[in-house]
Amino acid sequence: MSVGEHQFTLNNRQVNYHEAGLHHSRSVLLLHGGIGDAKLNWLDMIPLLAEDYHVLAPDLPSFGGTEAVSTNKNLSDVASWLIDFLKSQDVEQVVVIGNSFGALIARFMAVKYPQIVVGIIMCNGGYIPDVPPAVRILMKFPIVSGILSNMLAKIATSPESLNELFYHEEAITPEFIACAKANTAGYAKLMKMTAVQPPLSDKPMVAMLILWGVEDKSIALSVGHGLKNTLGNADFVEIENCGHFPHLEEPDIFEWQVKQFLTQHNSGKRSAIPGS
Repeated sequence: MSVGEHQFTLNNRQVNYHEAGLHHSRSVLLLHGGIGDAKLNWLDMIPLLAEDYHVLAPDLPSFGGTEAVSTNKNLSDVASWLIDFLKSQDVEQVVVIGNSFGALIARFMAVKYPQIVVGIIMCNGGYIPDVPPAVRILMKFPIVSGILSNMLAKIATSPESLNELFYHEEAITPEFIACAKANTAGYAKLMKMTAVQPPLSDKPMVAMLILWGVEDKSIALSVGHGLKNTLGNADFVEIENCGHFPHLEEPDIFEWQVKQFLTQHNSGKRSAIPGS
């Protein structure tokens, strides 16, 4: 199935997104994290899910072909921007699948807009980082926050740091590294928004699944279990021989997990789930 790439203007800013599947099907929104853009993360997965669903994968603001949005001050604002994006595409209800930072944004969307976001799948993300109070204060100063967040983003997208994210080293291609570096500015902005994000005390009251690559050296498996304990009613699946990107390293398992979740969300039951 072919995947279309489209551009349009939303709130006076250009948005780039990928799309496949029939509009009358159930909609799925794919959110990338701070590494790369929608194409790098989701291009191979979109046609697999589009066999049964209407799939949308936008570049987040300041990533890929989507322009920066000055009114986005924290992740709650990004969640609201994504709801505007969905409305522009005439999507009334959606299941959101997010990786890393994208998982946390999916969580915010579910808390703020449960009438639109009816389910979320969080992949190696979704937890709220414990940011020291001193860092939160520093991030309120534009010059200091810009220098600090850009420095951390460059470190996070270095080849050495990317090695920590993958179990299969062959997945770290020159193209992957180039795309990660090209989107460093977007990563820096996500880090800054996370640091100043007000606490999120409410839990999503929607169907939830957490997928976690066991070999992720950047975020320990214990963090995933802590997220499960915090949310309470989320299913949790460990994926063996996989790092920070289950959709890239174990696409067959990822596809199966997603389709099982979507099917069982309709029927209200879950069957046995493989993770390896």
